[in-house]
Amino acid sequence: MNLEEKYAFLTNIQESDDETIDEDQCDILEQLSNDRSSWVRGEVATTLSWIEDDLSKDLLFKLARDKDEQVRTDAVGSLCDVYEPDVYEVLKEALKDPYYLVRGYAVDSMVSVGKVIGVEHNEMTQTINHVLEKERSLFVKLNCYKALYELGHQEYLDSMFSIFRSKNYNTRCAAINVLGRQLSADNQAQIKIFLLRVARTEPAYAVLWSIGKLLDRIDEDYSTELAEGGEAGSTKRSLSERLNLIRHHRNDRELELGDDEFAVASELASDEVAWIRSEVAALLMCYATPVSRELLLKLAQDKDSDTRAQAYRSLSRFRTKEIKFFLQHAFEHERDVFARTYIIASLAEIDFSLAEDPKAQLGAIKKAQTHARTPLEKAAYYYWRYLFGDADVLDTWLSYLDHTKNIVRWFVVSSMDSVINKDNADKIIQAVNHRLTKERSGNVKYIAKEFLKDYHEAAAKSPDAISKLGVREYAYLVEADDSAT
Repeated sequence: MNLEEKYAFLTNIQESDDETIDEDQCDILEQLSNDRSSWVRGEVATTLSWIEDDLSKDLLFKLARDKDEQVRTDAVGSLCDVYEPDVYEVLKEALKDPYYLVRGYAVDSMVSVGKVIGVEHNEMTQTINHVLEKERSLFVKLNCYKALYELGHQEYLDSMFSIFRSKNYNTRCAAINVLGRQLSADNQAQIKIFLLRVARTEPAYAVLWSIGKLLDRIDEDYSTELAEGGEAGSTKRSLSERLNLIRHHRNDRELELGDDEFAVASELASDEVAWIRSEVAALLMCYATPVSRELLLKLAQDKDSDTRAQAYRSLSRFRTKEIKFFLQHAFEHERDVFARTYIIASLAEIDFSLAEDPKAQLGAIKKAQTHARTPLEKAAYYYWRYLFGDADVLDTWLSYLDHTKNIVRWFVVSSMDSVINKDNADKIIQAVNHRLTKERSGNVKYIAKEFLKDYHEAAAKSPDAISKLGVREYAYLVEADDSAT
């Protein structure tokens, strides 16, 4: 069987209403459970959750000890519906697995099986508490808290709330999904108040969207703002509606903003959710109008650092001495390193557009070095200097790939797509590949691999296709902008 045939075979079983299989299918499944491809073995583990017989259990036991971590994860997840004592013991053993996803799924499956076969709640509680004593993964901890809450320990609702301190947005999304599964008449008010508070400072759109959907579930009329002490019947837009408004304009920034739309933007610029305010600031970069400028000047003084950073960046659209003075003054008082980096970028663009000739333009960019103090700011300075035509600084900029701080390496790698072109591609790709051989940060690794993937896809089309990833066009910066003055 080739890969397509294997996939079709497994899909047919998954989509079948029959929970039993014939002898020939059993033989094929057993063969595929030993397949060279870990993806195929993982699909076998998933498929076996649809089948109720002894073969299914035996194969899942084997796959739960597979050399591939994702196959083990799939197998442990599929064992959640096999309600037998020896399954419980296998899942208990999987709690010691070196891979965090296996341990997390094992907690879920173990409690699911244990409750059905009659394992004492105290015994399961002790087992889970033993896991928590040494566990470092927030994903596993989240599943432990969920399990303990399901076993009657109500105090673990607050423990689930604590997971929202995670810096990983995937973990925060998982926490929302877990809260949604625990929703009841007894806890929905408490969960709603908590989510409303979290939403105000949540930086990730995916998390905010999940919060909005869960709030809609709790109360379709989101207008009752419990956390604010609001009155029922308020006409305030729901979180989902506000997110949709932003997403609509973010996905089509060619839309013209009339008076009504700017009125909505003004309303959202004061939204209690910081992410919405920051998106308004980013959106307004597309509209060089007096109203847009006034909103951005207001947002540049926001209490949220991401909102300020986006406003600083968008103010570069207004290439006047007044805005330059405002940004220089803001730089002296701004403490957030990301926001300061955005100020450097905007000052570089404004200086570039105010200069009278190419030499003066590059000289103006070089002046931005006086603002660069931290390693991240210096990396940003060399980045902008290269984009504005100083090819000699490429090696200096790439040297920041070896900086000790993750955030600096992350910035350099995440900026690669706007720097690479067919002339510098070999040097940049070599530098990124070299960084990957010793990179320990998961975020930096992920972005580097995504960049390499995009590059190779573009390069496979034609050398010219690389330019679609490459240096931005800054000619618009020197155009007159009478509407902004």
